[in-house]
Formats: sequence, structure tokens, C-alpha cells
Amino acid sequence: MKKDNLSIIRENIDKLDKKIINSLEQRFVLSLKVKKEKQLNNLELTNRTREEEIYKKIYELISNKEDIDFYVNIYKEIIKNSTLYQYKRFGLVGNNANTSFSKILHEYIASKNNLKLVYDLIVVKDTSGLLKYYDKLKNGLYDGYNITIPFKNTCFLSADSVSDAARACEAINTIVYKNNQYSGYNTDYLGFESLLEHYKINLENKNILILGNGSAGNTVYQVIFSKTSAVTVAFKEDTTHKTLFYQSVFYSELKDYSKYDIIINTSSYSGVINYDWLDNKTLIDINYKEIIEVPKNRNITYINGFYMLCKQAIYSQRIWFNNENIDMDEEDINILYEIYLKKYKSGTGK
Repeated sequence: MKKDNLSIIRENIDKLDKKIINSLEQRFVLSLKVKKEKQLNNLELTNRTREEEIYKKIYELISNKEDIDFYVNIYKEIIKNSTLYQYKRFGLVGNNANTSFSKILHEYIASKNNLKLVYDLIVVKDTSGLLKYYDKLKNGLYDGYNITIPFKNTCFLSADSVSDAARACEAINTIVYKNNQYSGYNTDYLGFESLLEHYKINLENKNILILGNGSAGNTVYQVIFSKTSAVTVAFKEDTTHKTLFYQSVFYSELKDYSKYDIIINTSSYSGVINYDWLDNKTLIDINYKEIIEVPKNRNITYINGFYMLCKQAIYSQRIWFNNENIDMDEEDINILYEIYLKKYKSGTGK
């Protein structure tokens, strides 16, 4: 059947689109090379003089001056996205990364510190997917990652070098590629230390109970155990983990919290907490995704993990940008928490 004119025109457009896409891919590869050269020579990311030169060339190249605004607008988008492509690029890698608040958090921290970054939420389901993003880190497509469930231990085992905190926890949540090495860090450790300091949690002569023995539970345990041995870890019946901690107990063996002064929940499920046992206790729940309504008729000091989340993110950015001055104040953290609560209550994400 003979093709109509519209079909022929559309086929020609498709052929042109293919050429445009190929050219754009090549252009962005060159943009990445420009980024590396700028980093090596400590040059500013944006160069207005260079942009003006590009626009001048576009004016000269376009023969149809009547429609020049259309072409210029397209090129403005190309230049804008090419610049974004040259920003330092980071991401959160994990099974459920798309539900995280980390993108908003890191963009806010960067803005407060006059930094430019792009932060992606990267859903990876298995080790083969993780390895692809390792390659992207090595090739400069990304400048660093945060690591979340279930890859914290996997990344620890595969890192070429790790921080002392990461070694103690046998888990990493922050990784960079530098000096031809994958270097891993555990800023959750530092974040939890900051939480204890910020809320003036005195561990002296206190008995502490940690609920949960996952990566987060072990991180909290390592922080606490570095300060006091009066700490017990509670978890589901699984004898393979019982020897990992100085003192441990199964959930089924817990009759009450009478022996403990501070209860720290590291489980993602708040159902492990028994509020009837919490009178005159301090409850630290490192989760921020689950907003717990603490019973008002109980004398409970309650602290959630949002402050820890913010501080570990700050420590990650200090590593990524090699800048110890990156920070934000308590007012900023309160603003971020209000943003989070609005998202949580509206159901637009966590």
C-alpha cells in the first residue's frame, strides 16, 4: 500500500530525531569531560562568557531568522541541562530509595551552604544492579552515593578502604571513588553520636536496651558500647546473632523494661515497642518515617530520629565536598521537619 504524505514526513522526522538524540548523547559525554577538566583545574562550573559565545554561534548558524526564538529556546534548555549534568551528582541507592526524604534533605543542605548538586533516588533491587552504579561512580557519572537497605553490608565488604566507624559497624552508608579506590564511611554512626549530644542524653550509670539487630541496630550498639557496656540488644529469636553482642535477649524473653533507663528502637516496625513499660523512661526511636503518637498519659521522654537523619546527611556532604564547614542550624532542621510532616500527612511521600 502506498504511503501517504503524512507518514513519509513522520518517518523523516523520526530519522532526524535519531540523529538529534545521537548528537545530544555525544554532547553530554563531552560535558562530562568538561566537568572533569574544570575539577582538575579548580574552575567555576558556570561560564557566562562561554554561554554567550555559544548563543552568538547559534544566531550565526540559523538561516531562518524569523523563527530564531524557537531555536534559541531549545538551545537554552540544552545549555541548562548540560550545566546540570556538570554539577556534582549524588544519589541514594537501595531497594526502596524512591520513598526516601533524602533528595529534599540533601538539596536543602546544599542550598544553605551555597553548593550545587544533583541528588537522585536510585532504586536497585539486586547486586548486579548495584555493580552498574559502582561503574557509574568510577566513570564519573556520579560523585558519591548514600547506601541504604539492603546493601550497607555488601558495600562494606566490597569497599577498598573504610572509615573506623564503618569498620566497627561492618556497614557503610556513604561511598566515594577517589585515588582509584572505593572508599566507604558510616555517617549514621556520626549522626547518632550527634543526636545523643544534641539532646544531652547522659549514659552514665544508665542501662540501655536496643530494639533490633539489623544494620541500624548494630550501628547504634557500636556507638553506645564505645561509651558504656551497660547495653543489651533485643531481637527476634535467631541464635546465629546472639553471640554478636556483649549482652542480648530475645523479644520473647523480655517481660518488661524495668531494668532499663533508655530504650532505643532501631527496628522499622514500631510494634516492637511496649508503651505500657515505658513510664519514666527515655524512648529514642531512630526512625523518622513512622510518626509515633506517644501516649499522653505516660511519663515518657520521646526523641525521634529526624535529627540523626539530618546530621548523617551533613557528614556525607562534608565527605563528598571535602569541606568540614558544611552545616545547618537547628532552625533549618525544624523547617525540614515541617516539610516532612506536610508530605507525610498529605500522603505525597516519605
